[in-house]
Amino acid sequence: MIKNRKIIPTLCKGCGLCVALCSQSAISMRRDEIGLYVPQIDQAACMDCGLCAKTCPAASEYRKHIVADSDISQTLLGPFKKVFVGRATDLDILKNATAGGIVTALLTSAMNNKIIDSCLEVKADESDPFKSQAVIITNIEDVRGVAGSRYLPVELSPAIKKLCVDVTLKRTAIVGLPCQLAGVNLAKTLVTELEQKIAFTIGLFCKQTKDLRFTDLILRTMKLSKEQVRNIKYRSNGWPGDVTVVLKNGEVKTRPCGAFNALWGTLSCSPAFCLTCTNPLAETADIAIGDAWLPRYITSKKCSSLIVIRTQRGMDIVNRAVVDQVVELEEINPEEVLDIQPKFIIAAKKNNYQARLKVLRFFYKDVHSLPTDYATTINRGSRLEAWWVYLVRVISSSALFRHVYRYFPKWLLQIMSGFCLRAWRTIYSRTKPNIDI
Repeated sequence: MIKNRKIIPTLCKGCGLCVALCSQSAISMRRDEIGLYVPQIDQAACMDCGLCAKTCPAASEYRKHIVADSDISQTLLGPFKKVFVGRATDLDILKNATAGGIVTALLTSAMNNKIIDSCLEVKADESDPFKSQAVIITNIEDVRGVAGSRYLPVELSPAIKKLCVDVTLKRTAIVGLPCQLAGVNLAKTLVTELEQKIAFTIGLFCKQTKDLRFTDLILRTMKLSKEQVRNIKYRSNGWPGDVTVVLKNGEVKTRPCGAFNALWGTLSCSPAFCLTCTNPLAETADIAIGDAWLPRYITSKKCSSLIVIRTQRGMDIVNRAVVDQVVELEEINPEEVLDIQPKFIIAAKKNNYQARLKVLRFFYKDVHSLPTDYATTINRGSRLEAWWVYLVRVISSSALFRHVYRYFPKWLLQIMSGFCLRAWRTIYSRTKPNIDI
């Protein structure tokens, strides 16, 4: 991929780091019909410096898992210092947060203590409710205003460019998905300005994102059209939350986000690059955060976030927030993280990259250019797991499935999702992974 200077759209994460760092403006991001961002290279402007390939998280992931690399974590959870479950103490933050409001609380604390003067976050595009945009935020009120999940693709290049050239930005926190932060970490090693300006990073657990078809299916299930929509929040009204759609006529429609759980269990509307991801728990972040789907919190309906502190810098940020009493934390056993996620999915992602890449060749012609004669032997169980993941994803993302989905009763959707997950677990168990927490 690097030798041939090819960026493969199927494996590209759409992070936009290549665009942000290209000194010749030879790369631009094109948004396709399902909302995914794909880099376009102007060969005439390209000076063949190789910077785009060096900062590409997809290229880095490919190198690590095709050639033996000591940088690959040999544990499921990745490097960590402590693990907590916690929540913000500010009720207004909790009300608008997806889970425990920890991201907003930590950023607010860091700004109040002059640790950062800005942060990079994702918010809804003001001109299009079906687009997200990465922005640099410099005041606390705006930090509170962008809280919540955005299940839409987003690229970071405008915000990263601004961070590089704006001399008023001295210390910035970056919040992003694991693949985005992997690109940011690569970029830091290549661009001095980024290394100096990035104070810390917060990674969001992500086993899969969704393309625009996911939002379209939600709206059709709620018997709404895109033309009616002014704004959409994917998780609002506390935890675990509702999908809330504000119409142009001012009417508000809601539906529990749990009504769409089958779309996660079946991998429906997930980009191909999500299925070859090997870093779902944001191992390169200073602090990694996800929902605390522990039975004791679900039963109590007490909104909570799972917090994995990975670096001393992350520990300092969290300790400062505790001293300021903007968060309340409860330390838990790290093993519980893998009960929440769950463990077999994390293990499958970390172990089966090569098998999944080989299977991907049958679905995407652009992957044919990648060599797949690896030194590592791919066992039958790994191949079977890879085929299962891709076939379920292809079927559940099809136009026919999305058309009939809205007519399925809730009990049938629960059975279907449960079956897919149990079958996946059973198939993966045949690979006998040798990997620890």
